[in-house]
Amino acid sequence: MRLGEILVHLGLLTPEQLKAVLDSRDLLGGRIGTQIVERGLLDTDQISEALGRQMRMPAALQRHFDKADPTVVAMLKPNLAARYMAIPLVAAHSGVKRIVVAMAMPQDMLIVDDVSFALGARVEPMISAELAIARNLKRFFGIEVNLTRPARPEPVPSVARSASSREIRALATEAPRSLPTMPEPVLPEPPPLLAPPLDAAVGLEDAVHRLSVAEHRDQIADILIDFMLPRFGCGIIFLLRGADAQAWRGYAPGIDARAVETIVFPMSVPSMFRAARARAATFRGPPPAEGLHLHTQIWKYLQCQAPAEAMVIPIAIADRIIILVYAHASDGGRLPENYAQELQAMCTAAGSSFVRLIQQAKEGHKPTTLLPL
Repeated sequence: MRLGEILVHLGLLTPEQLKAVLDSRDLLGGRIGTQIVERGLLDTDQISEALGRQMRMPAALQRHFDKADPTVVAMLKPNLAARYMAIPLVAAHSGVKRIVVAMAMPQDMLIVDDVSFALGARVEPMISAELAIARNLKRFFGIEVNLTRPARPEPVPSVARSASSREIRALATEAPRSLPTMPEPVLPEPPPLLAPPLDAAVGLEDAVHRLSVAEHRDQIADILIDFMLPRFGCGIIFLLRGADAQAWRGYAPGIDARAVETIVFPMSVPSMFRAARARAATFRGPPPAEGLHLHTQIWKYLQCQAPAEAMVIPIAIADRIIILVYAHASDGGRLPENYAQELQAMCTAAGSSFVRLIQQAKEGHKPTTLLPL
């Protein structure tokens, strides 16, 4: 159930009140919980408790913030607390080092991993209304967080791309015969994406070494993309989040990287991506006919022709596949054997690097340097 539906079900809002909030949200933007509190209909504790029901996890209420251990709160740097909308509350007193953290987005495992990494401890997340987090960020760190997010921004290229990408997800779940034709993305002429000549590109040995000393998950993604760029016509790293796959980093000749990163689609739909995850093994070959519908939508959005051969490599952590790496050849034809083998080796090394970073966070080893925010 959506948050608004939960609040109505619990009798905290009337359907009329919810409709009024949703109507105003279309104009003002922002999360529905924040809008409800700012209109004086409910308080942040009520929103947090409803979010806890929705996410099936404990809620961080104001009394938890009031009892927070100042030394634990100070363990997370103010800029990271604001970036991740997260506030450490208390530390466990026995067993593995654990810290209870109030978070606005605990469902995002990458944020949880980053906070765990920064704290050098395992995170026990609690859901909290974003307005409660914002108010306590000001209380603890003196940081003002702007929660305003226009719901109807000016029509710039990235908005057009994002809308088209969302259509990929919506259309992919429908029966093929009932599908309308997805409109072409309205894009300006993108600047050419110039790959470095292969003799100037980083070699496999150097790239694997860079992965072995990477200190942040974003560095791992950037190293993978840098490696793929001169070797493949299209390369995308997908994160598996819940039931969906969402592009994290990537490139394609027809559109720029920001547009690629708006792609999201359900993993429940037949595709080469689902095949790679289900088998926990690399998919390589002609895109399967059973995934034609979803594949066509993605390639249409990327403004490229269907390749003769594609590759999807799963990356697992602790037997759980969290990443899929996609690539096809520059000419859309067969994948060069040496490139395919090198990419397989890179993905194996990337998986080892993710495990290393997580293990360092669990053992309390903090990195010597971090990427600038």
